[in-house]
Amino acid sequence: MLDLAGTEWPDLPNAEVVNASIYAARGRVNGYPDRLATRLRRRLAGRHGVEPEQIAVGNGAAELLQTAAHVLLEPGDELVTPWPSYPLYPLMAQRAGGRPVAVELSTG
Repeated sequence: MLDLAGTEWPDLPNAEVVNASIYAARGRVNGYPDRLATRLRRRLAGRHGVEPEQIAVGNGAAELLQTAAHVLLEPGDELVTPWPSYPLYPLMAQRAGGRPVAVELSTG
């Protein structure tokens, strides 16, 4: 059984992913990366037939979910989430000025 509430995968990374990461890291190891991920967003947009401005890139799910909460929630808005679930949902809602509403999952 997989615990989907966690943010880590239990298996080793795919060898192709590891090799691509090493190759990319060798390209420019003495500078800062493009904080807007311009090339990545452009390539992903081309591959999926959307505009680069429609692509969000972040450092993991938590950053992207927090950004979405700040962009989408108005002060006092409810963020309805299943519970038990990802433990940071309530905190993300509160930080964005929203109110978390947990809905218990049925056991059936």
